[in-house]
Amino acid sequence: MKKFLTLFFAFICLAFSEMMGQVKFGYYNPIGQTYADQEMNNLDGSNYSLSIIIPDLGSGNFFCFFYFPTLDKYESINIFPSGTATDFSGGTTLIIPPGSYLVNYNIDNKAYSLIGGTFRTFDDCGIGQSSCNKLSVYLNTSFTDFKWKRNGEIIPGATASEYIHPVTLPDGTYNYTCDAFSPDSGAVLSSNVISFSNPITLTSQFQNANDFCSNRQFSAIINQPGSGWSYQWKKDGQAISGANQSTYNAAPQTQNATYTCLATCPTNNASKESNILSVPGCYADSTSAINYLLVQNVTTTGNNASNKTIQIQFDLSWGHTWWDEINWDAAWVFMKYKTAAGEWKHAKINPTGFDHGQGSPSIIQPTSDKLGAFIRLGLKGQGNFNAEGMQLQWNYGLDGLTNVNGLEVKVFAIEMVYQPQGDFSLFGDYSYGFYPGYVTAPGRNVAVVNSRLSPTLSLYLDNSGSTSNFRIKGDAGIDFNADGAIDNTTFPTGYKPFYIFKYEMSEQAYADFLNCLSASQVTNLGIAGTSITLNQGQYFAAAPNRACNGATNQNLLAYSDWAGLRPLSYFELHKAWNGPNPPNFDDGYCCGGNPADASGYRGKGYYGAKDLRGNV
Repeated sequence: MKKFLTLFFAFICLAFSEMMGQVKFGYYNPIGQTYADQEMNNLDGSNYSLSIIIPDLGSGNFFCFFYFPTLDKYESINIFPSGTATDFSGGTTLIIPPGSYLVNYNIDNKAYSLIGGTFRTFDDCGIGQSSCNKLSVYLNTSFTDFKWKRNGEIIPGATASEYIHPVTLPDGTYNYTCDAFSPDSGAVLSSNVISFSNPITLTSQFQNANDFCSNRQFSAIINQPGSGWSYQWKKDGQAISGANQSTYNAAPQTQNATYTCLATCPTNNASKESNILSVPGCYADSTSAINYLLVQNVTTTGNNASNKTIQIQFDLSWGHTWWDEINWDAAWVFMKYKTAAGEWKHAKINPTGFDHGQGSPSIIQPTSDKLGAFIRLGLKGQGNFNAEGMQLQWNYGLDGLTNVNGLEVKVFAIEMVYQPQGDFSLFGDYSYGFYPGYVTAPGRNVAVVNSRLSPTLSLYLDNSGSTSNFRIKGDAGIDFNADGAIDNTTFPTGYKPFYIFKYEMSEQAYADFLNCLSASQVTNLGIAGTSITLNQGQYFAAAPNRACNGATNQNLLAYSDWAGLRPLSYFELHKAWNGPNPPNFDDGYCCGGNPADASGYRGKGYYGAKDLRGNV
C-alpha cells in the first residue's frame, strides 16, 4: 500500500509491455479508507472483463486502477472526486455514480471501457464550463445515442449529450429526462428528472442586517437550477460598480434606497431583473425615527409619445402627519431625470394627470411653476401617511425631450409644515450686536398685518452698522425706500401662506443632493464638517438624520435651488416661530418659541416646525 500511495501522489502512469496473467480492477478512497479490488476475467489473453458494483464512497477523492499481481505494478487511470470517474475511452472526466458496471480492459493497447451504472444528468454545465440553462449527460462515450424528453415528450433534434433549456417557452414548469443507448451492451438508461421554469423568476431579500445601522447584505435567488449566472446589482435604478455577485453587501448607513439585481444566463443571454428591495434609512442617530419620510418603488408607466408625458409612480410614507383646524404638514415631492451621458436635471410635472394611488387619502397640489407638488393627508386627523402607487405626470416635452428612452428618474421628498395666512408680530431690537440681514423696529414689536404699512424699520446690511430703511404691508409687499409706495409686490413678508421645512436639512438630504451633482459641482460645494463619505461611487451619511450643521450658506442656497425651493425671509421665520402671538423672550432669545414640546426641547414653532432655535 505504501508503494501504491507513492504512485498515487506522484501521478505515475506505468507503461506495460504485452503480458499474460492475472489482472485486477480496483478503487481506493484515502479519506474514507475504502479499498477494493477484484480479479478480472481473462477472455483471450489480451482482453479482460469484470462486472463490479461501485458503492457510494462519500466525500473525498478516490481513484480507479488496474493491478498486475505478477509484476506487482499498477496502471492508474485517474484521480477524481468521489462519485466520478474518467472517460474510459480516453481522458475526459465523467460523472459515475454508485452502481453496477462492466469493466473491459485490453492490455495490448491499454484500451478500457466502463458500461452501466445509474444514468444521471446535471443542471449546472458541461465539464470545464459554467452555464446556467445547460443540461449535460455525464456518461462514458460508449453511450452514443441520446434522446432528450421534455415533460415526457421527445424533443425533435435533441440528440446530443447536451441540451439548453430555451426561455422562450410559454410560462410553466418543464421536466427534463434523457434516454441513452449503449451499442456495446444494448442498454438503454433513463436519467433522473431536472426541472426548469419559465419565466425565469428572481427574488431579492435581506439576508443579514447585523445591527440596524451596519452593513446590509442582500441576496438574489433564482428559481432556475444551476450555476453560471452573471449578476448586476442596482441602487435606485443605477448599476453599482463591482456589485456582480449573487450577494451584495451595501455600504454602511444605506439610506432610503431601492435595490434590484439583474441576472443574466450566458448560455442564451436570458435576463431577468429581481423584485425591488426597499431599504429604509438608518435612524440610530435620530430622536424622531418614527417620522422618517420614505419614497420607494419608483417606476414609469403610461408614456404618451404624442403629448410627451409619462406617469412617474412611487410609494410615499411618513409618520406623525396631521390636518387640523389651523394647519397641516405635507411632503414636497420633486423629480430629477438623467440621460445616459448627461447630468441630473429637474423634471417639470403637469398640474393635472396625477393619481392618488392606494392607502391613505391624499391631497396632491402641483405648483404653478411645475417644479413639484405638495402632498398631504386628505382627511382631517392625524397618524401615519402611507400611499402606494401614487403618480405624478412628468411633462418631458417641457424639458426639451422628444422621448424617454434610456432615461433614469429619481423622486425626492421633504417634510414641510404649512404656515397659514395671518397677522404676526415682527420683533427687532438686537442690542447685543448688529448682524447682516437683521431688522430693528421701534417699540421692539411691530405687527405685520394686511391693513396698513408698518412704521419705518431699519435693515442692517453689514456688521459695520450700515442700514437701509423700509416699510412693509402684509399682503402687498415691501416698500424699500419708505416712501409709502410698494416697490416689490412679490416679496415674502410672511403674511401670506407658505411652507417651511418640518425639520432641519439632514445630512442624508444633502448626500442625496451630492449624488445628483457632477464631480466638479461636488468639489465646489464640498462636504466638510459632516459625516458624509464617498463609497462605491455614492455619497452616504453615517449620521443621516443629523442636522447638516457643516453646510455653509452657499451649500444651503444651492440645495434650495436644486430642490425647487427658495430660502425663508426674515419675516417668515418670525411668523413660523411665534404665529399670531407676541415673541417669547425665553432664555434671552427674541424668538424662543412656544413652551417645550413633547421631547422637552424648546425650539418648536407655533405651527409645528421643529428645531427653529438652532436652525440650519
